[in-house]
Amino acid sequence: METGFDPQRAVRWIRPTQFHLTILFLGNVPLSEIASLEMTANEVMALFKELPVLTLSGIGSFPAFHRPRVLWVGCRSNGLLQQLQSGFLAAFSKKIPLKENERSYPHITIARFRHLPRRFAERMRILSEKDWLPECIWRVNSVSLMRSVSGPEGAEYTCLSNFSTQIGPNGS
Repeated sequence: METGFDPQRAVRWIRPTQFHLTILFLGNVPLSEIASLEMTANEVMALFKELPVLTLSGIGSFPAFHRPRVLWVGCRSNGLLQQLQSGFLAAFSKKIPLKENERSYPHITIARFRHLPRRFAERMRILSEKDWLPECIWRVNSVSLMRSVSGPEGAEYTCLSNFSTQIGPNGS
């Protein structure tokens, strides 16, 4: 029997103002490389006339459900999103070393965990196998280069640069 579980200490919810869809995690990047990455991101974005329309789909956990540290919500497979992610992966991997495991599954981090009971992790895995999320659709209107800094209250996300397509809102 597991005792001493304190949900207030075990789960740290991400503030909604910090929500963002991660399509590629770059890892630790020296600050001296940021300007080069911004130029590269701008070049990649210039190749796109439109950005994807996304639909939430399922939950997941990093690194795995049997020892979850991060709870995320994903989105359905989307050809345009895959093209965008592949474009960034190809361009950024020429500038900085990317490990195979840094090819992110597109996700929105919603919580971080500490010391969860095994039964909770098992229930999360079962929930991940069901299609129970309400349908939520949104049009992406920009892509941002974000910085994540760990702190005592969890990761703090800061937008370093924001990029949009070269097409205006009316398609011209």
